[in-house]
Amino acid sequence: MTPTSTERKVRYGAARLLAPEIDELIREAPGELAEATESLHPADLAEIAEDLSAEDLVVLINHIPVERAADVIGYLGAGLLKEVLSALHPERAALVLRDMSPDERADAVAALEREFAESVLARLPKSDREETRRLLAYPRHSAGGLMTPDFVRLSPDLKAGDALDETKRVAKDVETIYTAYVADAAGKLVGVVSLRDLLTVAPDTPLREVMLTDFVSANVYTDQEEVANLISKYDLLSLPVTDAEARLLGIITVDDVVDVLVEEATEDVQKMGAVTPLDAGYFEASFWTVARSRAGWLAMIFLGELLTTPALQHYEKTIQGAVHLVLFLPLILSTGGNSGSQSATLITRALALGDVRGKDAGRVAMRELLTGFLMGAFLSLIGLGRAVWVTHRFDLAIAVGLAVISVAMAGALLGGLIPILVRRLGYDPAVVSSPAVASLLDVTGIVIYFTIATAIIRM
Repeated sequence: MTPTSTERKVRYGAARLLAPEIDELIREAPGELAEATESLHPADLAEIAEDLSAEDLVVLINHIPVERAADVIGYLGAGLLKEVLSALHPERAALVLRDMSPDERADAVAALEREFAESVLARLPKSDREETRRLLAYPRHSAGGLMTPDFVRLSPDLKAGDALDETKRVAKDVETIYTAYVADAAGKLVGVVSLRDLLTVAPDTPLREVMLTDFVSANVYTDQEEVANLISKYDLLSLPVTDAEARLLGIITVDDVVDVLVEEATEDVQKMGAVTPLDAGYFEASFWTVARSRAGWLAMIFLGELLTTPALQHYEKTIQGAVHLVLFLPLILSTGGNSGSQSATLITRALALGDVRGKDAGRVAMRELLTGFLMGAFLSLIGLGRAVWVTHRFDLAIAVGLAVISVAMAGALLGGLIPILVRRLGYDPAVVSSPAVASLLDVTGIVIYFTIATAIIRM
């Protein structure tokens, strides 16, 4: 029975109470750590472990059973995982890696320094070592980099009863038994069959009559984000991975996709905040790595903002003739920037989910223009009233009101179309971050505002 949210909180709260005891055992009686922590879920123990120093964590990993150590390490962040494994004796590290699933083992080895990784791999059984090298050969963010070769593989010539027996035989050694994959003698994927179907048909039913031949699969080089979209779209528990000849190489399970979704969402959020995506957590990454991830984008945005100076110089006479216009400049610029950021965020996410495509540019433009107009019209009433109150000049108030409407429309339009343009050029729309759009709209807002103001004042 799956624990409720409240039960999980209670369980984790109880686990946290053991943290001081675990800390004490590490220092005074490490031999008792295995017994003291055996009732904890590996995820809860990993949470506690992350609060330990690296030295204490190594002691913990060295004094709990290998299979427990493998489970706990699997829940650690990439930076901490590398630090802990690197501090273990290669023999102990090899034992821990051997007990991990193939995909997790490959990820762990990829995080290690090359010399230490080779030393550990040399201590693994030949089959595990070759399997790990095969997985490491695929790009990290591809289906091949995510897949595990441990799955239920069946022959299409089996009967349902024989297929069920085979599933039972390999159950302990595979990632999941809920879905089995049927491959012919050449290794090509020809069908998919669920455990439910095997249990509900007569044992002598040919597997060819039970299996589904209309299935979804991913190529070994398919990007991990597309893999996540496929599993989400078709509500799959696992997805088969094939090569160019349709040979079955492995599967990707839904729990692996959850990690991908978190990683991709984190990457998109960082890009939209004008930060180069980090490969590690905030505290796991070095100070200079975090600084470099922000400095480049910040410099680009700063250079873009320098264009506001010549734009303002161009309207110097207008400003001198109506100094009160400057009072409302921040209001105008923030309206355009916020409007553009909203649109860019919505369209970037819609592109990622497949709700919007390149061919929808016209529909997006019309929708964003109308949205911008409605928002701008509402805000302009407030701005117009404030401008009359401050300046006592109706002409300047009209200029502010019209500028708010125009800038809101321009912001919504540009924020909606730029991500689509970037996608058409073959880049990730998330790189068109909200700060980048806002800086572009600052220049646009100045031009719109003072062009309107100049025309009205002359009239």
